[in-house]
Amino acid sequence: MVSVSYGVRWDNYRSEYGTNSLDGDKISPNAGLSVEPIKGMELFANYSTAVRASGTIPVQWMSSIADSVSFNNGKPLEAETSVMFDGGIRFSKEKIFAGNDELSVSAKGFKTKMDNLIEVTVGGKQGLPVSGIGNDPFGVISKGYELSLDYQIKNLINRFTYIHTDVENEDGEPIEATRRKAAPSGDRFNWNLSWQPIPELQVGYTLNLVGKLNDVYEIPRPAYVLHNVQLLWFSQTVKGLSAALAVNNLFDKQYREQTSIAQGEAIILEPGRDLRVTLSYKF
Repeated sequence: MVSVSYGVRWDNYRSEYGTNSLDGDKISPNAGLSVEPIKGMELFANYSTAVRASGTIPVQWMSSIADSVSFNNGKPLEAETSVMFDGGIRFSKEKIFAGNDELSVSAKGFKTKMDNLIEVTVGGKQGLPVSGIGNDPFGVISKGYELSLDYQIKNLINRFTYIHTDVENEDGEPIEATRRKAAPSGDRFNWNLSWQPIPELQVGYTLNLVGKLNDVYEIPRPAYVLHNVQLLWFSQTVKGLSAALAVNNLFDKQYREQTSIAQGEAIILEPGRDLRVTLSYKF
């Protein structure tokens, strides 16, 4: 079986930057292809484009644009554009090891390229007025791959995910974390376990492992592992009543998020053990 999807979106945009403005329109196409060569197996690919004129400039900075602001070194300001692609394979099959189980696996690659990012070139920081706005001459590329495996038997569900992402410029050089633009991270592995022993009770466990981030900063950013647990209760006598207990960072791990724009010891430690209790009623 073959499935094809396609479409176009017409964007009409206008943004005000002090005494200057950026306006225009553009048609952004998208397309998708899915092929099922055999039962349970799917090959897929997706392509899409987008455009915007809002830029990466914070709202509070926009309020302090100087009257004599310089725009793009005298060249016309251009709208931001992006091109996105992903493709891969999915496979699912029931009754792999038992009569009531199901296995699903998938692998995909992805790539996003952003061009003409609108940003402040002069001022903005430390309360200074914005006196320069322009397009970033270098594109930002985010690319990588994702592997996942889901296995369910009766009321026990396991989900494993591994993600590798590279954030780089057009020359293939790694990009450091930049406000509102890009943030590199080490490889990420996630395991979600969900078990519902009885209809009114569900138990969950999540493992998040973030690998060491090398080749981006002068000092590599360390790896860390987090453990989260969840407990959900559903009332069988009062419809819509439920309660939840969640403990994030179960072992009170001290760690610093790799996507921080700060450097070294200046990166603020993330919160420690986080205990949350909720009671809800839906009607």
